Amino acid sequence: MIPALLLIPAVGAAVALLLRSDRLARWFGVLVTAATFGVSIALLPGTGGRVSSTVDARHAVDLPWIPALDVRFHVGVDGVSTPLVVLTTLLCLLCAVYTLTSLPAPGRAPAFTALVLLT
Repeated sequence: MIPALLLIPAVGAAVALLLRSDRLARWFGVLVTAATFGVSIALLPGTGGRVSSTVDARHAVDLPWIPALDVRFHVGVDGVSTPLVVLTTLLCLLCAVYTLTSLPAPGRAPAFTALVLLT
């Protein structure tokens, strides 16, 4: 689930830059941020409400990236960082919903949506 939390908004940001319509870009941003929020909510049952200093194997990814240099792609969430991840995805969703009714500069919604998704 952790790679999905990173890939969904990253791919969504790239697609948002290709959209021409402000209205379509705003709704697309809401859809992508809602999907990301849903994935982050799915992390909650695995923590069991306890705070742990170690990363649970169910919520971690450890893959070799550049084996010759011993570089690894290692990300994970524990009992402390999981609520913060959920809070970040919730705030991004609320920002995307806010843009449906007001956005400062017309014609810049795709770029703004991409920046919110990269957050």
